[in-house]
Amino acid sequence: MASHILPRTLLEENKWRAMRYGLDAQVIDFIRNRRLTMRESISELLDFVDDVVDDLGSRREMNYLRALLEDPRGTGADRQIEVYARTGSTQAVIQYLMQQTARELTRDLREKSA
Repeated sequence: MASHILPRTLLEENKWRAMRYGLDAQVIDFIRNRRLTMRESISELLDFVDDVVDDLGSRREMNYLRALLEDPRGTGADRQIEVYARTGSTQAVIQYLMQQTARELTRDLREKSA
């Protein structure tokens, strides 16, 4: 397999796009000379490592990542941005985060007691 060394500025550009636009960011695959979303890029990476995931005992984590990629609501950050865009209120975002945290804690407690 050939090794490619890319200029740091190109990698920083993709990093900035991912930070700014999240999973729907259009990033550049410089090796294959194509554009794809960060969501597609991560999915391809997960496919690439899939043959060793079971040996590493990481199937549950990989399934979780795939579920995040397929979630139409996006990531937690996407949902926070949506709350802010809808309300214009950082207080509403904080309230949303508190509700999500309480919901997760309740779910975790139920699972542990089952």
